[in-house]
Amino acid sequence: MEEVRRDLLKLIDDWNASRLDLFHLSKPNEYLEFLGVMRFFFQDDEMKFQTKCLRVSSIMKTSEIIPLLLEKFYLISIHLDPQKCGLYEHFTNSERKLEPDEYPLLVQLNWTKLGQEGKFILKVDSPLSNRKSNDGCGPRLRKHGDEDIINFRNHDLTCDSRCDSPPNSTFTRMISDPEALMQKTRQEVLGSKLSQLALNGGTLKIYGELIDPSVPYKTLLLSTHDTVAQVIRKALDKYGLQFADPSAYCLVMRTRYANEIPGMEAHEEMLKEDFCPLKLLLSPEFSPEGIVTTFEVRDPLIKSYLRFCLAPTTFDSN
Repeated sequence: MEEVRRDLLKLIDDWNASRLDLFHLSKPNEYLEFLGVMRFFFQDDEMKFQTKCLRVSSIMKTSEIIPLLLEKFYLISIHLDPQKCGLYEHFTNSERKLEPDEYPLLVQLNWTKLGQEGKFILKVDSPLSNRKSNDGCGPRLRKHGDEDIINFRNHDLTCDSRCDSPPNSTFTRMISDPEALMQKTRQEVLGSKLSQLALNGGTLKIYGELIDPSVPYKTLLLSTHDTVAQVIRKALDKYGLQFADPSAYCLVMRTRYANEIPGMEAHEEMLKEDFCPLKLLLSPEFSPEGIVTTFEVRDPLIKSYLRFCLAPTTFDSN
């Protein structure tokens, strides 16, 4: 219980450190309940946004907050049924509908752990939006219990629905200094990565011309323990595909002679997800003199094709 409380306090302190005073969270009480002001948006039939702030508790569920928002946005007068409304967690390229038994204030607090900044949008659901939102497009809260109060289950962030974003302005922002927060986040990520690379690591070019022809490759900071699955995730992030499913992509190792030989084609291998590309490249047996080795991320259609065309690799990932 004390460990959970310490972790929760740290999350709250991290949140408060970068937020305007209005959106500071209170310290949790003996039952781990805390209070905070949240900003909500409402998207009307004309696709325009209104915004209101509401003080809520960490133990208030989505089903309890929606009726308050209907009153706050003056929607009670049109006899709008709360059950026909949904509260959506919105990010730049995706959104998902919160379940009735989720705790929005806890979901918001989790943005600190995710390194993301989202918005909450109240919408009148249509059959189409209900069907799409069931797939989920963002982080989801597991449950509100002592041992799970700050544990969240990652959810697939890829969704097909069009996500209209509320406009950003100084009036609607919650972060006290957005530029400082962005710089701090980047420094923390880079510092963590550099510490991992201190003993054994380096840079590796990952080609992705089939993803974006205008950007032939991205350079990644990798350790020798980074697997293919991790490399694909990082490469997609670099190409601006943060919400793409990495399991739908593949990493191909391409080897060729440094001096092109007529009639001699390059050899390609689709690497298994648990292989470590940098470790593979640094291994003497896989880097003979006169041979050039490159790595390329390819999209889902190419992955399906390669499963049939390329022989399975026999490399030992260990």
